[in-house]
Amino acid sequence: MESPVSAAELRLHVERIVDDVEFEESPRHRHLLRYLADHAIATGGRRLSPQTIESDVLSRGAGDSGRAVKPARLMVDELRSKLERYAAKAGRSDAIRVAIPPGDCRLEVTRPAVTTPSERKRLPAGTPRPVVMVVEFDAEPAVRSLAQPLASAIVERLLDHGGGSVISPVTRRQIAEQGLAVEHAPAAWDADAGVHGTLIGMPGEQGLEASIGASVRLINADAAVVWTLWCEEAMTAPDSEPALSRMADKIAGFVADGVELSGRHT
Repeated sequence: MESPVSAAELRLHVERIVDDVEFEESPRHRHLLRYLADHAIATGGRRLSPQTIESDVLSRGAGDSGRAVKPARLMVDELRSKLERYAAKAGRSDAIRVAIPPGDCRLEVTRPAVTTPSERKRLPAGTPRPVVMVVEFDAEPAVRSLAQPLASAIVERLLDHGGGSVISPVTRRQIAEQGLAVEHAPAAWDADAGVHGTLIGMPGEQGLEASIGASVRLINADAAVVWTLWCEEAMTAPDSEPALSRMADKIAGFVADGVELSGRHT
């Protein structure tokens, strides 16, 4: 049964899309996509009219007349084409797919079927088990620079725990080049489990410190999610290293306690 896409997942996925070269010189299309995503979250995917889009989005900044710079249907058609091109190239292995159905203006959000690995990258004989791979975290723009350092820190902490092997951070690009979703990466890399998550920046409010949050998943070799973990650490700008260190300690501790041999390796 297909699991629903959460609001946080959708918003992070949309930010990944608008950061693609397809949208590099299209600020109005980026704005429209974010609007359609927010509408899908707020209404559960209810239909909306071109007139509503023109009133809420396209007429802003159009001058005193308040008229849309470009008809809503044309803008939606252009956005639909951009999403199709993104899905065929950079997004071909994304675990989430967003599209605009023909003749419609709403955003359709699905989890497409993913390719399973046909063969494993066999590790050298005698490699200590269990083997854990760490996938570089997805991250919203404000904290994207912290994604790789966090993954590296998790690897270091797991090595400190000992008792197994750790595959250094693998990027989403490396996984996408094999036409795989993140869930199927552990099997392709001959790992017993994989660690992946999303990193979110959380600005301080009412005198509170800013913080970073991470939604973490442990995935087994059968592409099933073993557990999820939410971590949040206060961060004193501009020094993020202590917060990343504390977060890596916590994540590595849960991983070390939760990983079990699958018994499926030959």
